[in-house]
Amino acid sequence: MTKKKDPSEYKPRGRKPHPQSTAIEVQSRVNIIFEMLVAGASRSQVLQFAAKEDPENGKHAWGLSDRAIDDYIAKANALFSAQSKTERDLEIGKILTRYNSIYRKCIAAKDMRGALAAQQAVARLLGLDAPAKIDMTNFVTIEDVMNREKLVMNMLKDAIRVEADPETAKRIVGYIEARCIAKRD
Repeated sequence: MTKKKDPSEYKPRGRKPHPQSTAIEVQSRVNIIFEMLVAGASRSQVLQFAAKEDPENGKHAWGLSDRAIDDYIAKANALFSAQSKTERDLEIGKILTRYNSIYRKCIAAKDMRGALAAQQAVARLLGLDAPAKIDMTNFVTIEDVMNREKLVMNMLKDAIRVEADPETAKRIVGYIEARCIAKRD
C-alpha cells in the first residue's frame, strides 16, 4: 500500500498567492490615487506609479494587477461623487453661522462697515435683498400682442386674396376672423 501524503507537503501550482491587503492599505492606496487624479494623473500614470519599485526595499510598490488598480481608481472616482453631493440646508447653515460670527466680531471691534457687509451677505444669501425697482422695459403688453395679431391677420388676408379665387378667399378670411374673435373671448 502506498502511503498518502500530508496536504502540507503538496507544492502549490500556478502563481504564488499574494497576501491580502488590509483595509487600511486599501484605503491608503485609494487616497493616494485620489490625490493623483486631483492633480490630473491619467490611468497609465497611476498604473506606472503602482508598478514602480519602492526605493526602500526594491520590491514593486503594490504588486497588484491592472484590474486591481482599476478597482482602486473606481473607488477614488466614487470619492469625487461623494464630495459633490452636498446638503443645501447644511451648507447654508454653515455659511450663516460663519457670517454671524464675523458680524459679532465686527460689532465687538466697532467695525460698522464690516458688520454691515456681513449683514448684507446674509440678506443676499437668504434672498432678502430683492431689487427695489423692476425693469419693465422688456415686457410685452396686451396691446403689443393685439397689434401683432392684427398685423398677421392682415398679412394672411392679403396673401389669400392674391393667391385664391375671390370666393375661396372670402371664405378663408371669414374663417380666420371668426377664429381670432373666438380666441379673444
